[in-house]
Amino acid sequence: MELKPGYKQTEVGVIPEDWEALPLGELFSATQLGGNYQNSEQVTAWPLIKMGNLGRGSIKLDKREYVTAGTPPSARDRLHHGDVLFNTRNTIDLVGKVAIWRGELPEAYFNSNIMRLKFDAQKVSSNMFMNFILNTPRSLSALRGIAIGTTSVAAIYNRDLVSVQVPVPTLAEQEAIAEALSDADALIDSLEQLIAKKRLLKQGAMQDLLTGKKRLPGFEVKWVVKRLSELGRCYRGVSYNPAADLSPHETDSTVRLLRSNNVQESQLDFDDMQFVTEGRVSPDQYLRQNDILICMANGSRRLVGKAAQCPKLADKAYTFGAFMGCFRPDPAAADEQFVSGIFYTENYRRHIDLLLAGSSINNLSPGNVESLEIPVPAQKSEQTAIAAILSDMDAEIAALEAKLSKARQVKQGMMQELLTGKTRLV
Repeated sequence: MELKPGYKQTEVGVIPEDWEALPLGELFSATQLGGNYQNSEQVTAWPLIKMGNLGRGSIKLDKREYVTAGTPPSARDRLHHGDVLFNTRNTIDLVGKVAIWRGELPEAYFNSNIMRLKFDAQKVSSNMFMNFILNTPRSLSALRGIAIGTTSVAAIYNRDLVSVQVPVPTLAEQEAIAEALSDADALIDSLEQLIAKKRLLKQGAMQDLLTGKKRLPGFEVKWVVKRLSELGRCYRGVSYNPAADLSPHETDSTVRLLRSNNVQESQLDFDDMQFVTEGRVSPDQYLRQNDILICMANGSRRLVGKAAQCPKLADKAYTFGAFMGCFRPDPAAADEQFVSGIFYTENYRRHIDLLLAGSSINNLSPGNVESLEIPVPAQKSEQTAIAAILSDMDAEIAALEAKLSKARQVKQGMMQELLTGKTRLV
């Protein structure tokens, strides 16, 4: 294919003539692995950034661990604003993650599975630019190509990392690209924060409305205490032989299988799907709209009991795995939307924690779930009114999530244009 004027063919693809294709070894001024520290979830003064905290381009702090009390970590391993961090060890799919430290915490350190990358100021004017360029599809593919190890444990060594080539614009264009993409990130961050705020507001409303702490105007009839077993029934998931009954691909004889990882932030994520032999699934184990999917067993105690309501499903059949359960509300006994909200309340969480506190294994039974006692409006009309308010809040959050999805798509398009030189800013 004929090249456009002003462009050239290189090992990293077609780039502008005034850009270079350079190996990372020529861009590094130094690399440094973090310290090997004992750590745990016990809070100390020294947060430790580990491989699980690195996302694709940004830091994730939903799970935090800390250097254990005693000997302080070395000042050499303290993070500074703008540090570019590289994940040297992980699974084959996750090794090579790159993220930039934006000062998310006042003080933090990094461990020995992470490498801090420093760049030659004569060739790299923006660490943010390098964070973006190392997260392009081409860079991710190149990094995966030099990973050594098995599916579960893989490593990228410095001797191989230095050979990976990336497109390098002029210093001025690096700054301009980084600024444009950072503006896109700022919009995404603001939407994420707004969504988090709206979710907290909804959580507060749920605690008030679903417990009777706050009553809606026009309703004065006293609430009654009921067990969940009076409002529906809980079913255990499908048992199967992983080798014989599971498939990564859908066929005419399989059913879509939901597992613990499909329950994300109180909603179902259908992206990561497995498929189980249809003959393993009983009639009650086919998911229906308004079923509440529950994690019944997990290695992490805090994940046991997490739940999400099943939305209206397409024409495909879905079921759920053996470590899962499903509570199916009885519409004749209570408003289904009201019942689903119960699984996001503090009462429900306390009930699960008490059940697990008396057990040596992190495992619930359907009877455990059904034994939860809760206050319920005696009038179904009050249940429905409460559910409508929460549904409106859900709709507002869904609209914001749609905006967030669009903003992420726009950023991806910008990255494709700006980081390949198809669109020029200088």
